[in-house]
Amino acid sequence: MNRIFSLFIVSLLSVCVFANEFTVINSDGYFYKSSSDHNLRNHPEFQVFVAKEVSESSKLDLVFSSNEVSLADSCRLLSYTGVEVKSKPDSISDDSLKAYFYNVSADMGYVVKYGDETCDGGERCKNYIWITSYKPVDGVSWDKEEVYCETLPLAISPRLTYKFYRDKYDYVIKRSLTAECATFKKVKGELVDTTSYTGDADTLFRIDVPVVNTPFRITEEGHKWSFVTDTFFSQAVVAFPEMRVGFNAINELDNVDGCDTVPETGEIVHYFDDEDGVVNFRTSGPLMLDFYSSASELSSRVEWNIEHVNVAFPSIYERDVIGYKFDEAGSYLIKLVVYNLDGDCSREYESRFVISDSELYIPNAFTPNGDGNNDEFRVAYRSIASFECKIYNQWERLVYESEDITEGWDGKIDGRDASPGVYFYIIEAKGIDGQNFDKKGSLNLIRVKE
Repeated sequence: MNRIFSLFIVSLLSVCVFANEFTVINSDGYFYKSSSDHNLRNHPEFQVFVAKEVSESSKLDLVFSSNEVSLADSCRLLSYTGVEVKSKPDSISDDSLKAYFYNVSADMGYVVKYGDETCDGGERCKNYIWITSYKPVDGVSWDKEEVYCETLPLAISPRLTYKFYRDKYDYVIKRSLTAECATFKKVKGELVDTTSYTGDADTLFRIDVPVVNTPFRITEEGHKWSFVTDTFFSQAVVAFPEMRVGFNAINELDNVDGCDTVPETGEIVHYFDDEDGVVNFRTSGPLMLDFYSSASELSSRVEWNIEHVNVAFPSIYERDVIGYKFDEAGSYLIKLVVYNLDGDCSREYESRFVISDSELYIPNAFTPNGDGNNDEFRVAYRSIASFECKIYNQWERLVYESEDITEGWDGKIDGRDASPGVYFYIIEAKGIDGQNFDKKGSLNLIRVKE
């Protein structure tokens, strides 16, 4: 119980300490807060106020509030550069817990001293505030002689700054800025022609380099102004590579999550992951793939590298690759490199996938009743290069044959439902790794009577 009571007292005292603070009553501004600013984070007695629409001749009214110490006789306000601004408050609230100081200038720092009792260090209690006048961004620049390939630093001016009461340096106030520009970007195959970058910036605002020539439109959260820069002439390149698998891909890929299907062709499209540059999947072979770079207009050359991990030399193509056949099991690395005209900028993209060793699984029954579940006799497989299936009835009559492993028997003979019962199959197949599958067995055609 004593421990709980003690914790309650400590918490209450902490709240009281933080209640000693400044406010500005005649300015449309805000108190600057930033968890990354060590001055503000480590010194709760120090505040920074950004005053909007303030000119050099403008004056502000400053209020200091105390949680419990009377300010009637002990309160004094000074500039913490050492020049006394106000020896006493202009007015005191009835409860003596608020002191008012009128006509205070911006772009200065102040310290209020109060209380007859001493605080840390044997001195009177103190709180500090810096008031800076807000200024919209009116200049954005970059080094026009530099070639930027990935990140572009935009120099922002003017800076908003404050001085901490214990040193002479200027500290930059971060602003929540947004830079909007033209771009070349695809999201799941759809072209997006504009983009924006939002973040906290002090003197530099870092964004991804646009891959088209574009000006920047700069705005700030909570403000109505906007600033448009000169045109940035880009030399950066980008691509949105993709792999396309034929219409039988649903039978080839172990996992098609994250893929798109082209409605017109039934192709499965695997986009290279734009987040980490690598997309991985496992598949069956032989596999026919098309590779498209979808490079930006500033790209002058593309280079595809198709590499089997067990082969010393990759296949290299300086164009998009259509109809590349993978007919060996193992791991593959696909790399695309795009270059700009001068070769100053390039960008790489990678994908990895595995073609499985050959496997063949044969069911022993199916129920062709049209419910969409197990309606066909169909084998499951991985990496089968050749395939032949023949099915006979009990009188050794051939009722079905196929060399297409993606097809199955629907339980019909000459367009009519086959009788339920036992049938026999002979399957001969060969994997891309050379393994032979010679299978013979029986299967049950089951029809449930309604």
